[in-house]
Amino acid sequence: MAQYYYSDRQVKTEDIVDSAVTPAKLSFGTWEKIAEVNVTSQVAQVDITNLPAEDKVLMLVLNAINTGSLTSCAWFIRFNNDTGTNYENTAYVLFYNPNKSAFEELQRHDDAADRACIAETYIPMTHVSHSIIYDLSSEEKTISSYGGTGTIVTIAVGEWKNTTDNITSISIFGPSGLYFAPGSKIIVFRLSK
Repeated sequence: MAQYYYSDRQVKTEDIVDSAVTPAKLSFGTWEKIAEVNVTSQVAQVDITNLPAEDKVLMLVLNAINTGSLTSCAWFIRFNNDTGTNYENTAYVLFYNPNKSAFEELQRHDDAADRACIAETYIPMTHVSHSIIYDLSSEEKTISSYGGTGTIVTIAVGEWKNTTDNITSISIFGPSGLYFAPGSKIIVFRLSK
């Protein structure tokens, strides 16, 4: 195991107990886990609530195991229980073409403006995707999502048009008839200030 020292070379990092490492003691650029949901029984929607009502950058990590028969699908995201038509997004599905040694566009999904949720990146049911969410109270909230498996890469971008509120809750759900299976996990991290 590698050993790292503070600049005064007096303390080895392996001697620091985990509870002593707090966001206040770390420099800018670290991710602090602020929410985690472990799915133990089949559910149609996962809600993450009580997020801090402040300007922030979030990373949403989604390991969604689907109970349906599809090998992949789009998961949908809503903020602050807003079911109005205040969202829009575009998703790209790319595949690696070994004959050309390059990625090519397989599909592009341009969802019309004024929809009732953001379509998260298309992901295989037993793989992980992550999304970066920029939450500034005076601006539209933006989200960039990345996922895929094997030779497929997905990239989705979207926005929530609210320019007055910070994000305090995130709801994630699948298309009708698809559910989160036991073993699914959702984690939210906040970028330290």
